Amino acid sequence: MFAYTAAAIYQTALTLGELGSRWEDLGLFRCAKSAVINLNAVRSLRACRGGRIEALLITGEKVLISRRYAPLLRERIQEGG
Repeated sequence: MFAYTAAAIYQTALTLGELGSRWEDLGLFRCAKSAVINLNAVRSLRACRGGRIEALLITGEKVLISRRYAPLLRERIQEGG
C-alpha cells in the first residue's frame, strides 16, 4: 500500500484497516474499500445519489465516500471528531 502526502509518497506494510484505526485520532478515515482520507484535508462535503458523499480535498481532488462508509462519516462528524 502507498500513502500519499503533500511532500512525498510512502510505502507501508499496514493494511487500510490498520492504518485507519491506528491513526484515527490524527484524522484518517477509511472512506472506501481501497481508500483512506485525511479528514483534516477535507475542504467540503456534498451528499450524492445512492447514499454516497463526495469530499473535496484542499488539493482540489474529489474523493467519493462509499455507501458503506458514509454513515460512519456522518456519525464521526456529529461527534465532532
